[in-house]
Amino acid sequence: MRESENYENIYYEGTGHMGLCDLSLASPVLSGLLDQVKSKVEPEEMLKRLNTDCLDLLQRRADESSFGARASRQIRRWRA
Repeated sequence: MRESENYENIYYEGTGHMGLCDLSLASPVLSGLLDQVKSKVEPEEMLKRLNTDCLDLLQRRADESSFGARASRQIRRWRA
């Protein structure tokens, strides 16, 4: 797999594609049917991990940008 400073790949073991959206909270059965695999990770835990990883990525990008302080304040509000 190619690596680039413009994007980041994260692999979440034990979950399918539909496990990465809120469908897994609303209907775990439907999510499993669409993924054709039963998730090994609880939906709440998976979505918390995904949200944390997204906020970490945004924080790193904000720290690298010229408007980092303003963006960092907004990211801290989202984390709360």
